[in-house]
Amino acid sequence: MKKKAAAKKSPATADKKAMVVMCTGERPMHEVAHDLKSAGFEVDGVLDAIRQVTGSAEPGLKGKLEGIRGVHKVHDAGPDVQIPSPDSPVQ
Repeated sequence: MKKKAAAKKSPATADKKAMVVMCTGERPMHEVAHDLKSAGFEVDGVLDAIRQVTGSAEPGLKGKLEGIRGVHKVHDAGPDVQIPSPDSPVQ
């Protein structure tokens, strides 16, 4: 039986880590998201209600991202969580 080759990450995403940016609220979220993009952050979502931006970037950019006006803190995103279905034997 042949083994399937593991999917390779593209060079653009190979070293990026998922991150969550917590914002201060002193600037409109779309402005902060624009500045994050300009600094190399790949924005996945802008969560206005909780003042957070999700996305990914190279770990070395974390300090640069935290220096953007309107950014409070940049956190590494935690692992994905999957909830079993209601009929699953594990609850």
